[in-house]
Amino acid sequence: HNLTQFRLVTAPTQWKPPSLKIPPSTTSKVKRVTVMDLILERRRRQQEQKQALITANKNDNNIDLEETSSIKIHPEDQLFYPKNYHRWRFAFTTATAATTNTEKWTSFYSLSEKERRIVDWQMAPRIN
Repeated sequence: HNLTQFRLVTAPTQWKPPSLKIPPSTTSKVKRVTVMDLILERRRRQQEQKQALITANKNDNNIDLEETSSIKIHPEDQLFYPKNYHRWRFAFTTATAATTNTEKWTSFYSLSEKERRIVDWQMAPRIN
């Protein structure tokens, strides 16, 4: 059974945790930050960032016919994922890119918001 009656008894410890004594001069200056304060601060910063994006993209909401015609779809993606354009890669050709003949393929989820709107608008089902 390998059970023994051996007991190990150690000496009582003399260590005591240090006390958190804050000098009275600093207690009036220290502001306690609660978890709720941190959450509210993060929400306020996120709201400011959203507002900054909205104001920066105010003039960016218009979609031109040139932008919709500049979309190129990767041919392999069309073959492997038919009718599922959310999995396709796209290249937006500009005047300079058309002359150099280099295309940068970007997946749908890596596109900017405006480029996603352009692709959605281009690939949406047609209503007659």
